[in-house]
Amino acid sequence: MNKSKEIEMILKLLEEKKITSEEAKMLIDALNDIKTESSDDDDYYETKDFQDSMREDSPEIFDDHDDFRKKYANFGKDLKEVIFDRLSDIKSDVFDSLSFDIPNNADFNGFESKDMEFELVNKASVKIEGTNSSINIKRGSSDKAILTISVKPRDYDRINEILEIQYSKDNLDISIDEMYKDKVIIALQLPDMEFSNIKVETTNGPISIMDTKCDQIILEGTNGSISVRRCIGRVFKGETSNGSVRSEQNNFDDSIVVESSNGSVQTAMDYSKLIDMETTNGSIKFNNSSARSFKAETTNGAILFDRLFPYQSESKFLMLGETTNGSVTVYVNRDFGAAFECSAGRHGNIRLGRNFNMQSMQRNSLGRISYAKGESRYAYKSDIVAAVETTTSNGTITMDFV
Repeated sequence: MNKSKEIEMILKLLEEKKITSEEAKMLIDALNDIKTESSDDDDYYETKDFQDSMREDSPEIFDDHDDFRKKYANFGKDLKEVIFDRLSDIKSDVFDSLSFDIPNNADFNGFESKDMEFELVNKASVKIEGTNSSINIKRGSSDKAILTISVKPRDYDRINEILEIQYSKDNLDISIDEMYKDKVIIALQLPDMEFSNIKVETTNGPISIMDTKCDQIILEGTNGSISVRRCIGRVFKGETSNGSVRSEQNNFDDSIVVESSNGSVQTAMDYSKLIDMETTNGSIKFNNSSARSFKAETTNGAILFDRLFPYQSESKFLMLGETTNGSVTVYVNRDFGAAFECSAGRHGNIRLGRNFNMQSMQRNSLGRISYAKGESRYAYKSDIVAAVETTTSNGTITMDFV
């Protein structure tokens, strides 16, 4: 995508009132190579404030981001770098956040669309089964559900044959004919109400859901990424093969469980009792999220635990990380203390930060096993609040306070 098209897209978002004039100016300035400055300490405390607001009033937390810088603080680098790194890819984090009407990896050129409206009641269920489909769900401004189906012009008159819908006010079931092999783009705007269940399955395309309240969300894909942002509910489960999974700024009370057979997985600023992420060939990243337990398992990839928080008013939380061919890095909030137990295979290493004191260490035929305790000089609590258990066979385990 060249610069003029990028600017045209930004102006379109502004015209549709999906971003403010100030946000548009910041994006255009970034394209003109104007850097914005950021502070790691500011980002840390902004994130901490965000977590506090989650605990106090979770249903409204996602409506309070008036400051553009704070809204995207979790990027961890300046806006200019984000845009230049990712604008060439339509599934960039920036444009996923600014305009959810732009599906990941979807090109609308040469497509024709048809809109349909459905009236749904509170606690309704939604199910979508797609083949070669990009599926995007978000909260809309209407009191009705608006379904938009986009196909190639030659197939526009066949939409009713390609699409199968089973509808009642408490259930909307959408599926694409398995015999239809061309690409289909499915966009569903939901009314601002709570849903009981949303289940999405697709092949050869990404799945995205945003700003939705639902008790249980299940997303399953093949050969495509999964993205869930700013959703509220009880349970989220995402599973894909040959695709990445990103969960960001969500509040699922019971659990967030993610599995990928070939792709990276990441959680950022999420909130749940359990956050469990597993992949085979890919990295796992936990950033600025809150939980009782964080679990990560991968075979060929690195694991990062970066500045995590306990669940609600609890004081302790657990981090479990296991990888075979990769490193494990644990950065504990500088407000906390930590107990660290780890094992590295005969080809692995363990590195502890200067604020950690080795309690015991042993070696055997498998490698090195260490146990240590540490407390940052910034800590305001004397007790140990983070317990960490990590394992690697062929990598380095790093533990420090930040």
